[in-house]
Amino acid sequence: MKFSGLSASKFRIECFVTLACVHLFASALGLSPFFDLTPEVFMTARTAIHNLQVANPLLSFINDQMLPATGVDKDKFWKGFNDIVADLAPKNIALLAERDRIQTAMDEWHTANPGPVAEGKAMKAYRKFLSQIGYLVPEPRNAQATTANVDAEL
Repeated sequence: MKFSGLSASKFRIECFVTLACVHLFASALGLSPFFDLTPEVFMTARTAIHNLQVANPLLSFINDQMLPATGVDKDKFWKGFNDIVADLAPKNIALLAERDRIQTAMDEWHTANPGPVAEGKAMKAYRKFLSQIGYLVPEPRNAQATTANVDAEL
């Protein structure tokens, strides 16, 4: 089974990460989500909201507990979340595909070259390989980081 180019197992992993983020956010608000992060939560009935299919326990928690605690309007929240998902899902799928490509190349290299990579020539060749597959990239020149609009305690 595929979900917009994402395998069912990867889709479940992405859903699990989303639910884990909701749990963390709820905890920060002092709320206690009533749904468990178990495989069964992925098999629950869903409600269509915009282009999303939202598991009913998650929908109830967000609409009935989390959003009232934040003062955010549920229609605005779901529209905004839908827009974010629509914007980022294709990028996320492309990033996951790139991660898989790099991981496959590294797995093949390590299968062909078992054991630790020795210093010297072997390490130089390994770093060249990692650069060729895009795992290592050149450091940008003149990179700078700023702290504008950051809380003072940071």
